[in-house]
Amino acid sequence: MSGLTAGALVTALVLAGPTPSPPTPSSLAARGLVLVPSSGWTSEVLEDLSLALDALPPKVRSFPGGPLELELHDELRPLGLGDEVRSTRLHLFGYRDDDDARAMAHLSRLTPDARRRLWRRRALVHAVIRRWDDARGWSADPAWRRIAGWRSDGPLLEYGWAFSRRLGRRSAALDLATFAEELLVSAESMDADAVPADDAVRCREPTKTRFLDLSLRAIDASWRPSSTCPAFERWVNARPVRGFEIIFAAPSSVASQALFGHVLLRIVRDGDEQAPGGGEALQLAALVSPVEPPTSYVWKGLGFGGGFRGVFTLTTMADLRAEALDLQQRSLRRFALELNAERRTRLLARMWELERVGYVSYRFFDGNCASMLRFLLEPVLDSAGPGAPPTPWEAPAQLLEGLSARLRPLALEPSSGEVARRADETLRQALAEQGAEAALGSRWQALLGLDGDADARVAAYRALGTPAPPALEAWRAKVALAALRRERFALDVATADRLRAEREALLPGWKGPSTDELVQSRQRRFEQATSPRMRAESELNELLTLDELLRTAPRRAPSPFERSVIDAARAAQRTFDAIADVVAELPEETLRRARTDEAEVVRRFQQDTVSRAVFESGLGHAYVAGGVHSSGAPVVRLQVAALAEDQGDQRLGGFGPQVGARALDVSADLSTGEAALRRVSVTALGVRVLAGEHLGWGASLDSVFADGAHEPAVSGEGVLALLRDARLTNFLLVSSGARVGARLGEQRAFLVAPRADVGARVQLPGSFANALRLEVGWTPRLLVQTNGARFEQAVSARVRVTVRLGVVAGVAVSLRLDGEGQWRPGVGPSGLALAGLTID
Repeated sequence: MSGLTAGALVTALVLAGPTPSPPTPSSLAARGLVLVPSSGWTSEVLEDLSLALDALPPKVRSFPGGPLELELHDELRPLGLGDEVRSTRLHLFGYRDDDDARAMAHLSRLTPDARRRLWRRRALVHAVIRRWDDARGWSADPAWRRIAGWRSDGPLLEYGWAFSRRLGRRSAALDLATFAEELLVSAESMDADAVPADDAVRCREPTKTRFLDLSLRAIDASWRPSSTCPAFERWVNARPVRGFEIIFAAPSSVASQALFGHVLLRIVRDGDEQAPGGGEALQLAALVSPVEPPTSYVWKGLGFGGGFRGVFTLTTMADLRAEALDLQQRSLRRFALELNAERRTRLLARMWELERVGYVSYRFFDGNCASMLRFLLEPVLDSAGPGAPPTPWEAPAQLLEGLSARLRPLALEPSSGEVARRADETLRQALAEQGAEAALGSRWQALLGLDGDADARVAAYRALGTPAPPALEAWRAKVALAALRRERFALDVATADRLRAEREALLPGWKGPSTDELVQSRQRRFEQATSPRMRAESELNELLTLDELLRTAPRRAPSPFERSVIDAARAAQRTFDAIADVVAELPEETLRRARTDEAEVVRRFQQDTVSRAVFESGLGHAYVAGGVHSSGAPVVRLQVAALAEDQGDQRLGGFGPQVGARALDVSADLSTGEAALRRVSVTALGVRVLAGEHLGWGASLDSVFADGAHEPAVSGEGVLALLRDARLTNFLLVSSGARVGARLGEQRAFLVAPRADVGARVQLPGSFANALRLEVGWTPRLLVQTNGARFEQAVSARVRVTVRLGVVAGVAVSLRLDGEGQWRPGVGPSGLALAGLTID
């Protein structure tokens, strides 16, 4: 042997150090493991126990609770494990594979011998973590329970693969222990190539990983493991992430699923405007079969029949806008979510994992998009999160108010209907401009057909398509753009109507994919497609297949009404194409200037709306006022409501100005004298909706106590907007309807009360909460008793002035002045004046 070779050998021996002695029962006893005597304690088993302890941080290996006894059994059991680990003794059995697909996932590349040894090591880690959990209360920590949504009755997550194995679904403690065994004794600890990097547990479940790492680091500061997750890192770093937005899709009466607000989360990246699809958003919605019958939709949405599965799905902003702004006519109200860099990273990780395993039970009232967004955010915000609502239900507005300290209102994105309303104003102003009629000559008469039927409008667009004198080219571009916006709205409405008509024509016997089949298909995409692009292409192929199924599904012949709807959609497409051709042929520079001018008008409109709108919804409303009755008696009015929003209210988190809604609204007038309780009104539920541009409806269930009698009743009405502006901050409405109920007092009677009302709202300067409201109504009443009938009538008037004062300790305070008057034949006039404060 040469000197060089000998020197190299000596160096190698020095660097290698002493060879560790193989573990023995006595050496394991020194580490806190007591082996119950058995002939089965082979060197392999002892080595696995020692390596299991070594998988833990050094200071975590000295676990609390005294020595841990280990007992071997010859009986074969799944994974070689017994039931839950006892406090003092761990039972190890002969190994066989389990039918738990999640537990066996990612182990297919391991040999049977390696799997046996893996689970033996995991069993000991499980036992040690249980000891630490008992001592430190990890699984009782809200930070851990928020991850899977652990409640007293189980986890919010329903998908089995959200847990490391079946046992983990039993309790938060077992969820923690089973996750720890998988994280600390991973498949790749047995074979470095056993699991692709993106399937490693640290990449699949970053939120749980973070909690356990921090818990272990609190015991041993040296614990700082690292990992590489190529797919996640590619997604995060595709373009720099600037932040996040919470988007509130305002309610709409166009479709049943749009009657309530909807929230979702947008990822804001550099270059979103130029990116395909306009960037990404995380949709939080129910996974519903496209052929779900309306009755089944309602039944399941109420939580019966298995309910729906709520899913977290990345989509594009283009798809979101097309569905919300066009088909469902829901404006998008955007709020920047203020997070620091560390929380932004955690939120991306949370989105990544929930898109893959985040299946929850979806119900309309207490398990909806707001519940899902809160569930998404809670592990990111920790104790600073919004927390569960105090009510049995949860609404998007409640979540927005709970996050108000972290939200900054941004520009609104109006629905195509709102854009069309402003376009109508532009057209009226443009057609009234002096000089246009004379300059256009014979073409002017054709342009007057802009408000006509489809044929007249197509003729008007042909006339508009001919170049105008140079001085009128800018005018022509403005008119063409406004007409395009209006026709786009008409096409959107007609398309939505056509889709509903075609869907209703499907024969009842034809079935599409079930909810379970949709879940299975979705999970296959995640397992088989390694990139978001591949998953998107796979999903697109499935949608195309589904579209083909829908188009070729057996249908009955359309009814005359359905045929008229389909014909109307064709006509809408024809008129839209006609004006689109005109816009496409406009001179490039002229069109650019017209679009710039249009965008500036929209920007100012949106900026004004956001700066003046009320952030708070009408959830949780109170009014306290004092005043005097015309008789001279003092009056105190107390009002509390679970929900109180009036038509015209410009609330960023509310139902929208087109909707007035009340729920559990109780108002009482107190005075002096014998009749100290002058009047009590209770509205269980009431709604008034302006469903279209000018037409609407209303209904309510209420009860009134006055003059010693109770009057429970139901009412309905039709509504017509005679005058209105684009925002619906100023309007004049007329309505007529009837109230039907009973009068319960000394004498009982059946009550029928037709009604006719005129209502107006006038916007005052400053906040959109500042308004003058006026209502005048005529109410004849027919009281039918066993001994005859009696007719009464009354004319009433109400005026209200509201001025927002500001926000105090998170509560919005407004000054409110009320004046009420009534005249009844034979009784004469009476009135009431009140002044007080409202809080929202």
